[in-house]
Amino acid sequence: MILFSCKDASRTMSAQRDRPLSFFERVSLTGHLLVCAACRLYRRQIAVLDRWCRGAGAAEEASAASINEKTTDGLTPESRERLRLSIAKAAGDTQP
Repeated sequence: MILFSCKDASRTMSAQRDRPLSFFERVSLTGHLLVCAACRLYRRQIAVLDRWCRGAGAAEEASAASINEKTTDGLTPESRERLRLSIAKAAGDTQP
């Protein structure tokens, strides 16, 4: 078995975030990680970055959902209705 170089291992670990690895890639990466402390550290670092990015993505989706809930003038439907009722009340309309 030919072991990966650190460059091959780092590329494979990055690819692992996007797709399942082949049997050969898994075996070669495992063999490399057994002997290379630097790549084991790199693997932990990209796992942390991955978790941070997923967390940031979830926060961004929540923010986007909040923005999409608003109309083009920046008001939520509830705010728009409260404003409409206030204007109608101030104008003396008896019909809400």
